[in-house]
Amino acid sequence: MISKAFDTIKKYDVIVIHRHQNPDGDAMGSQLGLKRVLQQNFPDKKIYA
Repeated sequence: MISKAFDTIKKYDVIVIHRHQNPDGDAMGSQLGLKRVLQQNFPDKKIYA
């Protein structure tokens, strides 16, 4: 499953990570955690969260 996600991410230069409105701490932490993982694995991509 992760490899499929990474294969999809490889197709794009810019990644935007959305969360729901009025986020709680879990939503914000998940969004920023995913951004960090993607930055570590794809350092040349622009990632916005």
